[in-house]
Amino acid sequence: MANRSADINVIQSPLNKAVVDRYYFIMKLPDCMQNRKNRWVQLQHLNGFDKNTVGWTIQTSNIPGDNIKSFDTGYGGASITVSSHTKSAYSPLKIKFRIDNRYANYLVLKEWLDMIQDDQEGYYDANDLTEYQSLKGYATDVSIASLDEFNNPIIMWRYTHCFPTDIDEINLDYTKSNDIDMTVTFKFSQKIMTYLGEPIK
Repeated sequence: MANRSADINVIQSPLNKAVVDRYYFIMKLPDCMQNRKNRWVQLQHLNGFDKNTVGWTIQTSNIPGDNIKSFDTGYGGASITVSSHTKSAYSPLKIKFRIDNRYANYLVLKEWLDMIQDDQEGYYDANDLTEYQSLKGYATDVSIASLDEFNNPIIMWRYTHCFPTDIDEINLDYTKSNDIDMTVTFKFSQKIMTYLGEPIK
């Protein structure tokens, strides 16, 4: 992710001082979605990226919290509380996207979710779902960048071994002029935060 700041500045407006487009989602497609010979090839022109990388602005996202469990243990006839030094599993990552006018982000995420349970193309071993190569086939690292008023990345969160588990229903309503939004839930293994702004004084 070292060169993502340049990528973001090219894609976004150079002087975006509005609230919109302040958060950006970037991911390398998982193995099961790369070099597709059917639906994915037809989606290439919709994204403005190379065939194995996608990136979209997002409406909202939670940043799952961090928790290290503690436990009590006997000590000198009393009890003390010590750290387990082990992080608990993270809560799900929930991201709200605004569906673009070609439905590109919806189609890509929907196909990814479908591929996970596809026993022909899903790149997983049904006999060993915890095997790393199986996970690597359908999971990937995704990043969320927060941009400042000049569209420079300030901070980035990277979520490793990430994959979608749920796409909420979308609502089509011709009587309203609102954009169509969708919320996608992801599970992941680790959260890595990188500060990209000026040093805090």
